[in-house]
Order: sequence, then C-alpha cells, then structure tokens
Amino acid sequence: MDKRQIDLSTMVKGMKECRLTIGHDGRATLSADNGSTKVTRDLSNAEMSRLQTILGADNLTDEGKKIRIAGLVNGIVISQQVSQNYENIEQRGQQQEQSVKR
Repeated sequence: MDKRQIDLSTMVKGMKECRLTIGHDGRATLSADNGSTKVTRDLSNAEMSRLQTILGADNLTDEGKKIRIAGLVNGIVISQQVSQNYENIEQRGQQQEQSVKR
C-alpha cells in the first residue's frame, strides 16, 4: 500500500500548503506552511484521535468538519511557531550571555 496524501489547503485558510500524508504503516504526517512557519511532523496519538473523532462525527456537517479540522491544523502550526520563537529567544539570550562573559 502506497502513501496517501490529502490536500487540506482548501480547508485551512491562510495556508500556502497544507497536506496530510498517511504512510503504509498508518502514521499520519502533517506538512503545513503558513508563510512564516513550516511544519512537518507526525501527528500525536491525541491529534490523530481528535481528527478521527471529527471525521466520524455524524452530528457535524461537512462545513463543520472543515472548520474543526482547520482549528486542529492551525493549533499545531501555532504551537510549532511558539516553540520556534521560544528557542530563538533562548538562543539569543545564551549568545548575549556569552558575549558579556568575554
């Protein structure tokens, strides 16, 4: 069984690129680019469970499912962006500290 790719770009506004790849092992990898942050990472079990819950919800319309999926993806991208910002700030702080010690 080959990898399956699902283009989510039309569901997630503001994303230059957004796709979910399901590997032959069942692992789901999200690739997203909002113009300032690029994310490529495997979905956690919790994220995969949430995605399955959204897709299997009989009480949601297709539009409702799109909105929830967009929220899930945006949350992942924002989390990655915050993490990158924190790492950049930490790195700058360490560089400044090293400069002061010299």
